[in-house]
Amino acid sequence: MAIVKVLNKKNGITYVYDSVSYWDPEKKQPRNKRKLIGKIDPQTGEMVPTGQRGRKPKDKPQADPKESAVSSERLLKQKEQDQKRILELNQEIAKKNAQIVELEKEVRSLQAVLCQMKDLLEDFSRKSSLILKQ
Repeated sequence: MAIVKVLNKKNGITYVYDSVSYWDPEKKQPRNKRKLIGKIDPQTGEMVPTGQRGRKPKDKPQADPKESAVSSERLLKQKEQDQKRILELNQEIAKKNAQIVELEKEVRSLQAVLCQMKDLLEDFSRKSSLILKQ
């Protein structure tokens, strides 16, 4: 067991962990298990232990009624834009589905022509081999 201090560069907070080293037989390397103990107070330099239940909830500031009205208007506009975009996409999907149906019909007709051509080729091959044998 060792105490390890790790600096988080994003927020500048130094965290303190209790580290236990162990051997990983699969990777054949030593590994560490860490358990968070606390963090270093930047003003005093002392360790502040973290609670047993994780993070403390942040206090929510009181919302300004004007800001919430603007926010709700913005949400309504966004919802209208989203619904309009959904309609456009549904129309585009319908067009694509119609194209798919037409292409499938064309594929079926081409497959029928291909079968006829194969039959003609086999018939021609059979007749030419009979002629050559004579």
